[in-house]
Amino acid sequence: MESKEIADKAVTDALYNLMMILEGVVGTTIGDDQSIEFSLVAKIRNSRDEIVEQFELAPNGEEPACMGFHSWTSGSFRD
Repeated sequence: MESKEIADKAVTDALYNLMMILEGVVGTTIGDDQSIEFSLVAKIRNSRDEIVEQFELAPNGEEPACMGFHSWTSGSFRD
């Protein structure tokens, strides 16, 4: 495998694993009775840099970003 292919695979794997963490696919327990949850949040700001709207992307695994990522990396995102 060439250096460029290795770098491409490393970046793709890292982004995919980040998506899995943000969607709660991978385990996130941090203790016997505790867990940690990450979320991907979009914020819309006005010209004064105030947040006017905020929403979670793919909440509770709905519309999973991981599947979109698979489509994007396979080249079939908009098919």
